[in-house]
Amino acid sequence: MSGEQAAQPRGITADATRLAREALAEDGPRDITSELTVPSHLTGTAVIEFRSAGIVAGLPYADAVAEEYGLGRIRWLVQEGDRLFSQAVIGTLDGNLRLILRAERPLLNLLQRASGIATLTRTYVDAVEGTGARILHTRKTAPGLRLFDVNARLTAQNTRGVLARLAAEVSEADSNIDHIATEPSPNRAYTTIVFTIQVKNRMHLAHVFRRLRRIQEVVRIQRLKKKT
Repeated sequence: MSGEQAAQPRGITADATRLAREALAEDGPRDITSELTVPSHLTGTAVIEFRSAGIVAGLPYADAVAEEYGLGRIRWLVQEGDRLFSQAVIGTLDGNLRLILRAERPLLNLLQRASGIATLTRTYVDAVEGTGARILHTRKTAPGLRLFDVNARLTAQNTRGVLARLAAEVSEADSNIDHIATEPSPNRAYTTIVFTIQVKNRMHLAHVFRRLRRIQEVVRIQRLKKKT
């Protein structure tokens, strides 16, 4: 399988960047082992292999690690969600060898975890195929990897600055807007905004909604069911 990696929503990229920066901070400013054993001028190409058959996931997170460690984007040979055979080469990364070795641990850890969850989830989906049951959530989360998307529709008075106030309240609630769009309204006095936010859990979602309801122009806000 080959092709350009599809552009990821801005919210996912922001979360991936956050995790990459946390990994960099955790590793510290230097990799003493690489500095002692690898000449600073050496460059190379890392080949990323998918050792076991399954579903590949986590590509935008690996990209974020590569960029945060000063290496640029990975050349992907697969798409997010592809089903792969074992020993498949899924991408390559060129750059300074010290930087590649430094990025290896967090890059592969995020790919392995995301792909493992995606592969296990696929087995659940396959197991219930034809039964009428649907897999909604696997609860395979870990500290720092708990964000999930929520779609919502908000109706507000059509006044200047309402979008800016919405974005500010979401940010103050420690959330992130992944996607936002407006829907046509028969009444020009009101505007309908459809958006996707990232939250940690139901309590966090309720906190975000409470802040949005505090905006004077907001008439109604509701959570939307995801299409499956």
